[in-house]
Amino acid sequence: MEVKEGKYTMRGDPEKCTGCLVCALECSFLYEGGFSPADSRIIINKAYENSITFTPECTRCGVCADACPFGALTKS
Repeated sequence: MEVKEGKYTMRGDPEKCTGCLVCALECSFLYEGGFSPADSRIIINKAYENSITFTPECTRCGVCADACPFGALTKS
């Protein structure tokens, strides 16, 4: 998936994603002040769709890509 309209163009590669949720934890901490994947602006779905999506509230700041230890998220 590729998402534009912000500071960066964000790309997610579900095949590289392990579902560790480090990206979602980093996002929720930055924007909501706590570690909760449910409050993040990125949605990792490994159980049903094997997808990476961004909510409409996502500002494309790139913090999730910076946090991803597996290279599943990139920013440009």
